[in-house]
Amino acid sequence: MVAGRDGQVDGGCGGHEGHAAGSRVTVRGRVVRRPRGIRTAEGWELASLVLGSGGARREGDVVLVVCAGPGAVGAVTRLEAGDEVIALGRLVPRRAARPVDDAIEVVAEALVARRGEEPAVPAAEPRIAP
Repeated sequence: MVAGRDGQVDGGCGGHEGHAAGSRVTVRGRVVRRPRGIRTAEGWELASLVLGSGGARREGDVVLVVCAGPGAVGAVTRLEAGDEVIALGRLVPRRAARPVDDAIEVVAEALVARRGEEPAVPAAEPRIAP
């Protein structure tokens, strides 16, 4: 669930069905850059956001939070850089093509958010070569 700017609660963070294993965690931080979301033609929804501490600027200072389920895209993409978020979920390892790119992400079962108090300076968006 996501508590929106107006205090309303929206559904949309159901976690991933097949990832029952993993350590349960609670992560608190600020949204570092604009959350991303995708909605497929089949109706699947997946959204992600990067959380960091107030001064997180390096890659190792942030954590990727993934949210899936009906309403995930609409709920998560309403967040903005600087918003404070608490994510409850499970740590899930992700294997990459190269071992150096392996990662652990938080698969969220619930999110609680509130508007940031100070204006945030968003981190640079990653660029994709043409």
